[in-house]
Amino acid sequence: MHIEWYHRELKYKYFNGKTVKHDDKTIESMFTLMHDKQCDRIQKILEDKLSFKVASTDTQHVQGVALVEQCQQISNNEWNVPSLSTPGIV
Repeated sequence: MHIEWYHRELKYKYFNGKTVKHDDKTIESMFTLMHDKQCDRIQKILEDKLSFKVASTDTQHVQGVALVEQCQQISNNEWNVPSLSTPGIV
């Protein structure tokens, strides 16, 4: 089933429905097909899902931006920064 699908894809999309007699053109078209399928696969994987690392970084960024508004500067080199993990501790 998959072989027939690839054959049809190669013949009609990459060979324009013609019979190809040159091996180099066939091999080049097969590489192009594989490259296109790999790009489609990567795009489908990355389409709507964020990786755990990216999602956690995004969450930490949002928390940090909210924290900046709560920071207080005491003097030139001293700051009061509230704790996110333990509320009430400065």
